[in-house]
Amino acid sequence: MRLKPNLLDLPNEILLIILENLDDDKQALAAIACLSKRTRRLAYLLLYNTLSSSALASVSRNFIIDGELPAVSYLKNVVVDNFEFPYVFGEDYIRKHLRTIFSNIDRNERTICRHPPMSKLCLRSFSLPLYSTLTQGVPSVLQHLKELELRTPFPHHEIQLCISLYIQMYSNNLTRLTIDFVGVTSIPDYNTISKLLQPLPQLSSRLQSLRLNLGISQPYRPTEVLQELFDNETFTFTLLNEFYFETTDKIFRLQTFLLRHPQIQALGYRIICSEVLVQPENTIIDDLTVPGILPNIREFTGSLVNALLLSNKESQKRPLKRVRVHCGYITSRAGVLQRQLRALKTANNIQELYLTSSFRGHNLLDITTIVLACPQLTHFGCLLSPSQPTEEYLNHIYFVILRNLLQLEYLELFVNHLDDTSLVQQHTDAIARAAVLNERLLTLPLDIEVRSNFTPTPLVQFRYG
Repeated sequence: MRLKPNLLDLPNEILLIILENLDDDKQALAAIACLSKRTRRLAYLLLYNTLSSSALASVSRNFIIDGELPAVSYLKNVVVDNFEFPYVFGEDYIRKHLRTIFSNIDRNERTICRHPPMSKLCLRSFSLPLYSTLTQGVPSVLQHLKELELRTPFPHHEIQLCISLYIQMYSNNLTRLTIDFVGVTSIPDYNTISKLLQPLPQLSSRLQSLRLNLGISQPYRPTEVLQELFDNETFTFTLLNEFYFETTDKIFRLQTFLLRHPQIQALGYRIICSEVLVQPENTIIDDLTVPGILPNIREFTGSLVNALLLSNKESQKRPLKRVRVHCGYITSRAGVLQRQLRALKTANNIQELYLTSSFRGHNLLDITTIVLACPQLTHFGCLLSPSQPTEEYLNHIYFVILRNLLQLEYLELFVNHLDDTSLVQQHTDAIARAAVLNERLLTLPLDIEVRSNFTPTPLVQFRYG
């Protein structure tokens, strides 16, 4: 008698691939976890893969499952952010539940064989210092991370303790590190930041991505110590291919650091101060004018004038492909933007252009200038102005973009407006009308997304081809 094939006859590796297709359906995974011990272990790998702010309470309260395996032994990523919903996930909420989870991880680490090793910790809190959640020090499970993102305050009376906790999480496994002090209640001085960064090359020699946002400049923050660190030859990362640096101090010079890292392919370099935000087109970063600097650069985030400096370098081995332009809060209607965008004609190797951080957004004239200057674009994104345009205005926007960008593969438009039915319908209808007038959409692949700055999921999604 021939037995019917049984799904559970498959090896664990194949079953896990099948279950990964249900990653967004937590109810289905929870039901599968009830079938048997074997399916429970596999389903828990996905159910408890990532811990977010909203799940802190349930995981800490239901730490032991069936008296056998703790849920946190399956955690791979911990992402806790009270910047996003500060009144929902407040300081007390995060402190209480993170303490429970981390202390239980530390207590059970010696006796429990972790299934996936924890690889990512992202902790963002404007008022909650790191030591308030890691009361027993850094558990061993957080000393072998691959990705670490910290955005926490540095109270002046506990600076040495904060430095120690940060450094304990640097490991030889670490490949991505983000340190951000924007918006936190207590910003460390540059001497403290220098102490944070100095051990990195020795402790995390495999680091591939380093992102630093130094926060708001203050009079008592002398820059000499941190400048000396970046100029020091020992502060070198042989595998670094992504470097993002944001500061409010224009006196920083990263020329020697960048020259020591010719392998960098993605660079973000922003100077954020009132003068630059108003007139970013006049702010040239001298470090980027040095001949032979960053010959392998492929992606740049910053001002347009600096993107063009990198794009037009004859020493480049590979052309600059992706540019994320941070426009100023005040976009001149007197032709400054148009003149700068026309200059993109000299950089016809740029294929992906995203215009962000523009307070006023970009109107029909701006967008027309962009697409005429850059007909080679395959990816394009910007913030629309006005946020609630008329039906005719939207028709013109989509017609101009789809008519002139013949190689376009991805279009991303942002609106400064909450999700509402009328706005979604307006964009849906405008895209449909533009598609009727562009027969190429029937054959070439193209993704279109309309997003709101206030919601994480797209308002409108279209896929052609």
